[in-house]
Amino acid sequence: MRSYLEPKQNRTRRDRKMLSDKMQIKSVRGTQDILPAEYEKRRQAWEAIQNVFRQFGYRGVEIPTIESIDLHLRKSGEAIRRHMYSFKDLGNETLCLRPELTASVVRMFISKLWGEKLPQKLYYLGSVFRYDKPQKGRYREFTQAGIECIGGATPEYDAEVIALACRVMEELHISDYEVVIGNIGIVLELLSQKKIDERVKNYIVESLETLSKSSGIDKGIQEIEEGLEKIGISMEELPREKVELLEAVKKLPEAQARKVVAWVIDTIYGSTGGDRDSQEIAGNLLAKITRDEQRPQIRETLNFIRELTQIHGVPPKVFGKVDSLIQRAGLDPKPIEELRLITEYLDHYGVDWSKVRIDFSFGRGLAYYTGMIFEIYCHSKNLGADQKQVCGGGRYDDLIGYLGGASSVPALGLSFGLERLILAMEGYLYEPEFLDAFVAPVGGEKEFRYALDIACRLREAGLRTDIGAKDKSVKAQLRMADSLGTKFVLLLGEEERKENAISLRDMRAAKQIKCSMTQAIETMKKGVAPP
Repeated sequence: MRSYLEPKQNRTRRDRKMLSDKMQIKSVRGTQDILPAEYEKRRQAWEAIQNVFRQFGYRGVEIPTIESIDLHLRKSGEAIRRHMYSFKDLGNETLCLRPELTASVVRMFISKLWGEKLPQKLYYLGSVFRYDKPQKGRYREFTQAGIECIGGATPEYDAEVIALACRVMEELHISDYEVVIGNIGIVLELLSQKKIDERVKNYIVESLETLSKSSGIDKGIQEIEEGLEKIGISMEELPREKVELLEAVKKLPEAQARKVVAWVIDTIYGSTGGDRDSQEIAGNLLAKITRDEQRPQIRETLNFIRELTQIHGVPPKVFGKVDSLIQRAGLDPKPIEELRLITEYLDHYGVDWSKVRIDFSFGRGLAYYTGMIFEIYCHSKNLGADQKQVCGGGRYDDLIGYLGGASSVPALGLSFGLERLILAMEGYLYEPEFLDAFVAPVGGEKEFRYALDIACRLREAGLRTDIGAKDKSVKAQLRMADSLGTKFVLLLGEEERKENAISLRDMRAAKQIKCSMTQAIETMKKGVAPP
């Protein structure tokens, strides 16, 4: 009996503790619940972004959250594979939650839009999933807003995508941002020229992003070399006797060399003790020998990258330095010629060069980029020290061919991280827009029915309208309207019902008039205080 006599405050606190101890299920780590105020900010941000996408001629698409894991294993690179959510469904098919959206849009293009006129300019908004360490502005489920320009083959499309990204930042009233533009094609051409093994090539390309975040270039190069050792690529010189032995093995035809190495394994160990036979192990060892032989070429490549990553600045000064480096390496100047054209086109868009620079010291985490790449960093105190990047993109001319297209189709795109953009927008004062009108019945059943009819007419007029509860005081109704961010309240009591009138109150101007339904709708649509 005593519990019924306890103060309500004490009972509420006790009930909340019981709920916490026995029933509460917490959200999954790295995810977030979007409450109404945050949802409204995200909606307004997405509308602004979407409007820019449309201004540049892009059309919206939606794609599934679940994809075949093969889609992302084929060309996204090891860096993203390690962070994927994968699982088997009831049909024993291995699926994944999409870790990014470009590959999914390409898959859709190949299966649904192949043969349509190019370029296909598409935009999207959707959740993506990566198993990373949760940090401020970095979640395991986050939202990407992006575009893909499939069939855009020439530098003017690269410039358009970068200009579009800058326009988005301006539309969101984010002024403290920086755009860095590079070209991964220079490093890719060098790797091809040196005939670097594919596995080593992929590792070096993926490491460029880590290199750009290193505390120094020397330390970054050292980390790459240590990483190569971990994947079985020795960067140390072998003793002379081992070199002579390997030289003898290499003189044999590949099939014979494999048999010799397999015979040695069988003779010494008798059994490999695993699922692989000696022939398979011998093949892997010979492949490793071939990779190890590329040590000089790998060192030359890393030295080139060391020089390249120290070149940054604004056009045209930056191009002279990179021209000299490319000539010494005997590389095709095409990537730099394209970059020059991109910067010239950006001038036509009125790009602010105090916010945009050419920089060869960064790379993108996905392995499918082939040419121009860029990122946008936001210098906001609301973003963590390592979470400044809000946008990234670039050219991926080979991806469509890799993912099953009948031929290669040039393409490029970008994506924004919506959560980080929202944090960077903190200085922007936005107006919450939950309701246009709050209908407040003041009285009994008759007044409520009158208010219900009024609310229906307001909704038919296109006004977002909520209605208060029956039997509540004027003060309680106004408090509810204020908590919902409503500008106009329609107070409907016995007097208003009998006169078929409305008492219209502007909550912000603290003004109130009695008027007809038609006058009330006109006033609310204009959004001005009644006279």
